[in-house]
Amino acid sequence: MKRYDRSLANISAGQRSLQEFQEIAAKFLQVTSHYAFNGLNPGGTYKGIWTRDASFIIEDWFCSGKDMRCLLDAILHVWSHQIITANSVDNCTIPVTKAGSKVIYGRGSPNLRYCRTDSTVLLPKHSFEGALPTTIFQDFAEVYGEKPDIDSTALMISTTSSVLTGLIEKCMVKKGTDSKTHYTQPHDHHGDGDGSSHSSILVSYDCLLRAIDSLIPCLLQAVKYLERQDVDGDGLLEQGHNEDWMDTALRSGKIVYSQASWLLALGNLYSLLSILGYSEQAKEVIGLAKKTIHAVEKKLWSEQVGCYFDLLYLSPNWKEDSTTRNGLLTQDVCLYLVALSEYLHIDDDNSKQFLAQSREYTFESIELKQIHEHVHRSLDAIQSRIWSKNEFEWPLVTENVLEKTGPRLLDKNEYHNHAFWPWITGIEMLARSRFGRLDECLSLLSIVISEEGPKDYSFYEWIDPNTMIGKGAVPFRTGISSLRLAISDYIALLKH
Repeated sequence: MKRYDRSLANISAGQRSLQEFQEIAAKFLQVTSHYAFNGLNPGGTYKGIWTRDASFIIEDWFCSGKDMRCLLDAILHVWSHQIITANSVDNCTIPVTKAGSKVIYGRGSPNLRYCRTDSTVLLPKHSFEGALPTTIFQDFAEVYGEKPDIDSTALMISTTSSVLTGLIEKCMVKKGTDSKTHYTQPHDHHGDGDGSSHSSILVSYDCLLRAIDSLIPCLLQAVKYLERQDVDGDGLLEQGHNEDWMDTALRSGKIVYSQASWLLALGNLYSLLSILGYSEQAKEVIGLAKKTIHAVEKKLWSEQVGCYFDLLYLSPNWKEDSTTRNGLLTQDVCLYLVALSEYLHIDDDNSKQFLAQSREYTFESIELKQIHEHVHRSLDAIQSRIWSKNEFEWPLVTENVLEKTGPRLLDKNEYHNHAFWPWITGIEMLARSRFGRLDECLSLLSIVISEEGPKDYSFYEWIDPNTMIGKGAVPFRTGISSLRLAISDYIALLKH
């Protein structure tokens, strides 16, 4: 018997109504809204803006009805720190942000001996160009690894594209007009509004169009940066040590989670470009997405372990251990399943189709069946191998205790070393609910929600599963937003 909250489990068994569950979930959303809306930084001791975290926070703001001006200001602020080249000399350059702040890098890289390198050091041209930094501070930006992490840039492309598409659609619903027509003819908005409410909509829409004009080049430039990370041209992006959210695990190579971030970016950018009439760019983007899915299915699926698996590389002189030799099954594989759910559509006859608005790309039926099997086998593997076998079945961020960490030396059940993270658990909830495994989603949900609202665990960055003591930043806004997004998504699925 799964050890989850009986009051919530009863909903699954039909003993509680959907309305009652919605009331419990609504209370969670209400109580946590103050923390979610209180800033763009992750909260707690984190003072800078972490780009990957900001993507979840902004997405939560949009889904929770934050006003357009606030959303656009936040998005534009992040993209004002996109990295560009300056003072090029002999095909080398010094990276700076568009806002003019310096860029430091390397603190998380064993190749650079975990030392920060000042941006006055020349780098090969285009090394950082188009990427977003890991963290944005008032006077400088930091790239944590040796080069910009894939997920920070990709997740912000995804959120920016998703929010802009959503804002366009909302404006068009209010105006009762077609979005493509009015984007390509923006001057039609002026001078025809004599009601104050209608005028306000027009002003907001013009503001949105100006933001879109500013952001589209940023998004396309960021895609070019990420595309360059596929060094060997196999459709999978490569990264160095600690160049993702798990910034102590020392994983380097072709990481499933990073491919997922890339796929989310491509899918949402495709939707935005399509609605704006950028048909050629949209076609290129969706082509990259399909190439990536094929590459993941071919190279990152392990039939032996029945799950998607990171393909880890070892840097020169790096001592091999059992973690790197055998691979590392991590909870963040779930993000790839979430990304797949946005490309696969389940029709009434249970067939699956590639979600391109033009329906230009489709998977063969045998391939769809295989992907569907891979998804469910991965969810089974994660549950059997990642979920703790202690008193409570909590998912942990890594299957095993890491033998090596850096630059922080982590104890067992600390931070990224075999601990519980509400943030990534919110992503696992999304994956399980979107592929129809609602009971398992509910089991995870019961860890952080009760009839009284949020449980204390939902506010912490991470929790030691043995002591049940919350650690790290608190309140951790990123985790709160991830859970809020998962709960809202779960409710929407139940309604259908």
